[in-house]
Amino acid sequence: MSRCGCPALAVVHSAGCPVRKEAEDRAAAAIVKAGLGSEFHVSLSACGNPDFGQSRDIGVPKRVVAVTSLEEASTACQNYIAEFNLGSGNWTGGKVYGKGGAVVARISYNGRIWPVQS
Repeated sequence: MSRCGCPALAVVHSAGCPVRKEAEDRAAAAIVKAGLGSEFHVSLSACGNPDFGQSRDIGVPKRVVAVTSLEEASTACQNYIAEFNLGSGNWTGGKVYGKGGAVVARISYNGRIWPVQS
């Protein structure tokens, strides 16, 4: 077993693994930093709800989506939630990144846009 708790020869670390989370966060940051002409990027992700005894990995893919407005970011979050039939205890996405890669807002489960306080 490796130091993170995944099998020693794991090619892909499990969903709750800090090594995997760090790699996913680096990948998301690289996408955001690249910009690709979009005003914002929003992270879309989910995990198991411990209230229902779900494991961390529920088979829902993590995504980073380019959007042109905060309203479009909210719509992308709501579409992702509907697509994977997520409950509020599953929703872990919603960070909205500006062109420089800083988090500028957060989208809650109900679609509300929360500006980040500086």
